[in-house]
Amino acid sequence: MSRTRFKVILYLDETEFSRAAAIYSAILMMNMPNMHLTIVRLKESNQSLLEIDEKCQNIWPTTSDVPQNALDVFLARSKDVQQQVLYSNPNIPDAVTALLAYVNKWAIDLIVMGAGEFSKIKEVIFGSLAYSLQNRSPIPVLLVKELSQDFLEGCNLTPTLTIVPKNQHGN
Repeated sequence: MSRTRFKVILYLDETEFSRAAAIYSAILMMNMPNMHLTIVRLKESNQSLLEIDEKCQNIWPTTSDVPQNALDVFLARSKDVQQQVLYSNPNIPDAVTALLAYVNKWAIDLIVMGAGEFSKIKEVIFGSLAYSLQNRSPIPVLLVKELSQDFLEGCNLTPTLTIVPKNQHGN
């Protein structure tokens, strides 16, 4: 019996909300043994709407990007975690298009990203990558605003290794 992979993208940028999204993704990984995580970053490029940097797949985020406890979970499941840089034009519509092209190309099941508080007026004037992506995405987008201290204290982010006997997989 083979398990189907549940493919998740964690979109990272430099915001505190992105750090909360990384913690939430680590919690998902600890509870979903079939989860495969791709950590995605966008870099500015005026030459192409979507260009994938294949060389960066082994570059791990630092603790300035991801809290250490989440990074520990990602490292414990390193065979199920990769990192990808996507290049796109710097405006929100092109960034959304680049992310959705990647989602479609790799049959992603869920997008996780941080999202700050945004008033409707600011959203109309400046736009928001998180909410634009949520509105255009054909798959679920989990927006993580922040995690309360009670929530963080209630979840254990200590990665554990579970050994499954071969006979349980039908081998």
